[in-house]
Amino acid sequence: MIVVIISWLLIFYMISVTGIVAKKSLKLTDDPTFILLYGIIFQTLFIGIFAFFYKIGSHFFITNCCLVVLASFFIRNELKLFTSSLFTTFSLKSKVIFSLFILLVALKSAQLPSIFDNETYYIQTIKWLNEFGYIKGIANVHPFLAQCSFWHVFQSGFNFSFISDSFNDVNGLLLIIGIYYFFQKYNTQPNIYLIVNSLFLVVYFQFIDAPSPDLPILVFLSIFFNEFIFNNLDTRKRKSLFLFLIFLVFIKLTIAPLLLLLYFILDKEKKIIVFAICTGLIFGITWIIKNLIITGYPLFPLSLFDFNFDWKLPIESMNYMYKNINNLGYAENVSIAHDYSLLEKLNFWIHLKGINGFFNSSIIILLFLTPFTKLYKSIKNFKILYFVLLIHFVFLLVTSPQYRFFLPTIICLGTVLIYDVLMRINFSNNAIIISLSILLINFSLFFDLKIISINEKFNINCVIYPSSNSKHNSSRFKEKSIGNFKFYDPNLPNLYKTSNGKLPCVNNKLFEFYTFYPQQRTSNIKDGFYAKKIEND
Repeated sequence: MIVVIISWLLIFYMISVTGIVAKKSLKLTDDPTFILLYGIIFQTLFIGIFAFFYKIGSHFFITNCCLVVLASFFIRNELKLFTSSLFTTFSLKSKVIFSLFILLVALKSAQLPSIFDNETYYIQTIKWLNEFGYIKGIANVHPFLAQCSFWHVFQSGFNFSFISDSFNDVNGLLLIIGIYYFFQKYNTQPNIYLIVNSLFLVVYFQFIDAPSPDLPILVFLSIFFNEFIFNNLDTRKRKSLFLFLIFLVFIKLTIAPLLLLLYFILDKEKKIIVFAICTGLIFGITWIIKNLIITGYPLFPLSLFDFNFDWKLPIESMNYMYKNINNLGYAENVSIAHDYSLLEKLNFWIHLKGINGFFNSSIIILLFLTPFTKLYKSIKNFKILYFVLLIHFVFLLVTSPQYRFFLPTIICLGTVLIYDVLMRINFSNNAIIISLSILLINFSLFFDLKIISINEKFNINCVIYPSSNSKHNSSRFKEKSIGNFKFYDPNLPNLYKTSNGKLPCVNNKLFEFYTFYPQQRTSNIKDGFYAKKIEND
C-alpha cells in the first residue's frame, strides 16, 4: 500500500504537468480535477502513438519523464499554483475523511486482483506493450488480445515493468481523483447530491485492483453527468466534456450511444466545432491504426473494410468470440444456441439470479421511477440525459446486456432517486451517509461482490508492498510449439486464462476450440502472427 501511494505521487506529478500543458494549449476549463483528467487523456494518447514505433518499457519511461520535467520548467509557476491550491477549499474534517479514502483505496489496490478478465487478457495485453509495443496480428495468439483497450495502453506506461510485475494500480489513482472531485465540489457548493454519490463507492471498489476499463467509464461519466446536469456550460467546459466523451469511446466502445449528448454540448461556435473535428480525427485515426495492426480490421469489432492483410484475425474466430460475449450478457451459460430469438434471450436475461439479476432488476426499476423525481421535472439537461441513457440501455439490451455495462446508468439514476427521497423527507445528515459509505467500502475489502464471496486473498502484508498482478502465481507453464510458433501453456482449467506467463502465452486448448493456430510471419516475433486453419484428418 505504501509503495503504491509512492508510485501514485510520481504518476500524479506527470499527469499534472501534462494536464496543465493541455489546458493552456487547448484553452480548456481550469478545474483541478479536469486538469488531472486531461493529463490522463493526453498521456494515454502519447503512449498509444509511441507504441506504434517502440515498446513501452524503461526507455519510454525515461523519455516520458524527461519531457515532463522539461515541460514543468516552462510552466513552473502554473504548476506551483495548481498544487498549492488543491486543498484550499477543504475543511479539516474533509481533509481527514479524504485521507481515509486514500488509505482504503490504496489498500484495495495493493491486494491480489479479483477480476476475471485480468487473468485472460489484461496482464498479457500490457505485457506485450511493455516488451514489443503493438504487434501485427497479436489477436491470432489469443482472440481476447484483439480488445486491447487504450486504458491498458495507459497502464502500460505506468506499471514500472522494468522494476516489478506488481504495479497495476492506475485505477486506484483514478478513483481518488474522482473522489477528490466530489469533495472539492461539496466544499465550494454544498449539495447533498454530491454526498449521496459516495454510497456507490462500494461498486467502484470492485474495479480498482486491476486495470479494468470499466472504472474510467464510471469515474469520468460520474463527473460528466454532474457537470451536465447542474453546471452552466461555457465554451471551455463544453470542449472539456467533449474531450471526456471522445476519450471514453476511445477506451471502450460500449458507451458509443452516449455520443448523442454531443449534440447538446457542442454549439454553433466555430472554435468549438474546429476543436471537436481536430480532436476527434486525432483520436479516431490513432484508434483505427491500432485496430489495423492488432486485428487487421480498421473498425474492429466490425469486419467492414477488410483489406485482407495476412495477419488479420479470421472472421470465424471474431464472430464466434463476439457471439459468446453477446450471450454472456443474457445468461450464465454462454453455450446458449445462437439461433435463439432476441425475445427468448431477453427472457433468459430477466430471469438471471444472483448479482446479475439484482442489477438487471435495478436498472429497470430506476428507469421506471426516474421520471417521477423532482430533478427530472425541473432540470431540462437531466431530462435529456435520461433519454440518452434510455437509448444506451436499449442498445446494450440488444447487443450484450452485461450488468457492468449498465453501472454508469445505475449509479447516476440511483443517486438521483436517493437524493429525491432524502429531499422529500428533509434529511440532511451528511455524516450518516459518509459513515455508511466507509462501512460499505471496508466490507468490500473482505468480500468480492462480483461473485458474492469472501475474498480469501486478502493479505495484510500488502500494507507495505503490493501483491503480484496475478492470482495464479503457482501455475506451472509448459513450453510448447506448433509449427513455427513457440509458446508457454499455463495449464489452467479455464482455456482463456493466461495469467502472467512469459510471452507468448496461451492455452493450447484454445487453438482446438477456435480451429485456428498462430504462426510467426517471419523468424522475428516483432513482425507479428498470422492464423492457420487446423486441418481435420
